[in-house]
Amino acid sequence: MKFAICNEIFQGWNIQDTLEYAAKSGYDAVEIVPFTIAKCVGDIPADERRKIRDAAARNGIGISGIHWVLAQTEGLHLAHPESAVRARTSAYLCDLVDFCADLGGRFMVFGSPNQRATTGGLTREQATRHYVEGLANVAPHAAGHGVTILVEALPKGQCDVVQTLDEAASIVREIDSPGVRTMFDTHNAVDETEPHAVLLDKIVAALGSNGLCEAP
Repeated sequence: MKFAICNEIFQGWNIQDTLEYAAKSGYDAVEIVPFTIAKCVGDIPADERRKIRDAAARNGIGISGIHWVLAQTEGLHLAHPESAVRARTSAYLCDLVDFCADLGGRFMVFGSPNQRATTGGLTREQATRHYVEGLANVAPHAAGHGVTILVEALPKGQCDVVQTLDEAASIVREIDSPGVRTMFDTHNAVDETEPHAVLLDKIVAALGSNGLCEAP
């Protein structure tokens, strides 16, 4: 088992210092939140991405990937009733895939409840269809860059689109691409009714490569 830590908890630290400290603390990898580096991922130049990747290699630590991928963005929503908004969001997700790959990351955790929840009068079913279609559009780009987008099930108190691991696994099976899988987050499984071991057994085929679990 390998352990990674999110750079978001190192508020006020530059990413190089974070990587060095995480490595010295025994972690195998760091998970990066894009907005801790720039509000828009497109504003992170190639040389900055290279420096981050080089710093990780220099400290003997990996970069597992990115999460909070749409947090603090403006005007993006993958389940929005307007097709132009959904298209813009899909394009930005492709930019995020590029960023993740540039860092050497393999996983892109899609939580971001505010950018996938029902809005504009849509039903939960309609919003979910938009969400699935958007992921399917981005999946080939992700797979082509060796990045896996992980559909993160969120509890009812956070979001009404993809609330259970069964729903997440169903989406993975429908899209049927190596670019889209799911994950298991103990914190976000609070509404699940089955034991964690049972849940993992049920969705193991839909998990990211080698499985990915998160705990608060």
